[in-house]
Amino acid sequence: MKTVAILFVLILSGCASRAYVEEDQVSWETCKNLLLQQAEAWNRGELEVFVLGYRKSPQTIFMSDDEVRVGFADMLARYEESYPDKASMGHLSFADFHFLNIDADHVMGTGTWILDLGKETERWGRFGLIFRKENASWQIAVDYTTKGTGTRPKGDPAPTAGKVEDNRNIDPVLQSERSRAKESGEKSQSVESGSTDTGK
Repeated sequence: MKTVAILFVLILSGCASRAYVEEDQVSWETCKNLLLQQAEAWNRGELEVFVLGYRKSPQTIFMSDDEVRVGFADMLARYEESYPDKASMGHLSFADFHFLNIDADHVMGTGTWILDLGKETERWGRFGLIFRKENASWQIAVDYTTKGTGTRPKGDPAPTAGKVEDNRNIDPVLQSERSRAKESGEKSQSVESGSTDTGK
């Protein structure tokens, strides 16, 4: 009887471990897709949508090589100062994702960012992020971004940008903004082509 009880506990432990692994994978994919959505918004020139990936809190932290910005508003001001228009934003992509669960509501993510500014000009660097889960939504609470020097190492994986892999894991706020932008673009194309169809 004692042996059966031990086996039962081991079986339950194994099931729990698999459940935790599956839950971790969902969290990681959700955080990864959040970053890919941010890249989509950035490459459309929609900075106001890009920053929705961050926690809108006075406790949000953005760190780089030479400065620390505390609070969502201060971080947004930094982005607006550095990238005043779409032309200055270039084309953003990410690579080399790695994720680690800190606890049930926090995930750490690292990777490489690549900013193509055209005319064979490329900026790149590394990032370390802490995602926080609030109200069933994952957002970036801490961002530590560094700038690389010289040419990006050839060993880095090919960049990934603007490809959301699983719609089930899309952040609802960014998903709503992406749908709005898509609908706006489709309406603009209809007007330019002379169509009077309103879709009703």
